[in-house]
Amino acid sequence: MKTYKLIFFIVFLLVGYGITKSKLDERVKHREDQSDFRLLPSPETAKILAFGFKPALADFFWIQGINYFGYELGNKNRKYTYIDDYCDLLLNLDPYFKVFYEWAGTAFIYNGLPVTPKAVEESIHFVDKGIQNLAKINRYLPSLITKGAFNFALERKDFIGSIPYFQLLARSFPDQIQYFLVASTYALYANRPEISNELKLEYFGNLAFQVQHRQELLKALQMLASTKLHEKTSEFVRAMRLQMETEEDVRKIVEQRLQDSPILKGVLLAPDTLTNDIRLKNILSINFDRTWLPPEMHVLFSL
Repeated sequence: MKTYKLIFFIVFLLVGYGITKSKLDERVKHREDQSDFRLLPSPETAKILAFGFKPALADFFWIQGINYFGYELGNKNRKYTYIDDYCDLLLNLDPYFKVFYEWAGTAFIYNGLPVTPKAVEESIHFVDKGIQNLAKINRYLPSLITKGAFNFALERKDFIGSIPYFQLLARSFPDQIQYFLVASTYALYANRPEISNELKLEYFGNLAFQVQHRQELLKALQMLASTKLHEKTSEFVRAMRLQMETEEDVRKIVEQRLQDSPILKGVLLAPDTLTNDIRLKNILSINFDRTWLPPEMHVLFSL
């Protein structure tokens, strides 16, 4: 009888130990998820600690920062408590850190948290800061400028505000002139057809000096006059925005955000306003196959 009581008592203790340990493990895990304490120096202190090697120390904090972001992104209780601290350190240690600006232009918006106006403004702040700082040393980063344009157009819904970014991109890089057409589409969303026309004609004027054959110029004219142009532009925007993200988890968040965008869901149905512009009418009236004058000269004279 005593043996049974002893066995029962031992089983009771083991069950109790198992339940207690399970509860303790849960509490420990909860605390681990909730408490990620990091002691980071102030930017002023970091500059002193760098001993003249500020970009090298910036690299150190950059690796720490992106690892921290990745950890928080996979944490269901994500808070990103130290993101601002890492950004301040990087901005002060190396104001020409190109990759940092691109990352910050995404991280504040596409991080698994609800997208707030404050988050969008923080993202735009770092993009603008990057464009301004890099311009001081005569560097222009196409991907950074593009990110700023998309943040304005897709997240801030400031269509007119996005146009200077698209223009800077298209005017600075000959292989990016298609962004004149993207800006033109957003000008129509802002109900500014006159700006839309100017941007389309600027695109065509630039293209005229790049094409190798007249047939390419005629094809471009047909495209500009097509009512499907803005639908194609929206498809281009979606593809380019996704292409900018190399991190798979972030790309999924961006893709979901684009799917929910009311702008990219539908097709902009706009009248063919280009044919009302006298300059385009002049160009359309030219028979490029029957004239000796080079196409770019016709375009130049017409514009």
